[in-house]
Amino acid sequence: MSVEIRDILRNRVKEKLARDEVVASMTVRLVRHIEIARMAASAGFDTLYVDVEHNGFSWDSGQYDDPRVRAAYARTTAACRKHGKHVGVGGVASRPDLTAEFVKLGARYVSTGTDLGFLMSTCLQKARQVRDIKT
Repeated sequence: MSVEIRDILRNRVKEKLARDEVVASMTVRLVRHIEIARMAASAGFDTLYVDVEHNGFSWDSGQYDDPRVRAAYARTTAACRKHGKHVGVGGVASRPDLTAEFVKLGARYVSTGTDLGFLMSTCLQKARQVRDIKT
């Protein structure tokens, strides 16, 4: 079985969205085994979202810089790719270096913050605008 480059680069999630179809994503916090990608694929999920911030117990480490976090994420990404699924990452909005690293490993969805964080940022910006009005 030969694999075409267009099949490797194919983005089935984008294709589904273009057809106005629902995209189903599975969020995991406890990644113990790469079989999670196979299970997500067989259950019909399109993406597997790995929440790094809340993975302290699953990685046996609460540290983002722990090499086991990167290694586990790399294994999960490779397993998702094998099963034709995209992988996303969250919980690293405060760490652009890790976000970039995970994207280079294959993440195709990145959560860059929370609703509350985005709202607070805009509120603070508007408050500064009002405060800086010259009277």
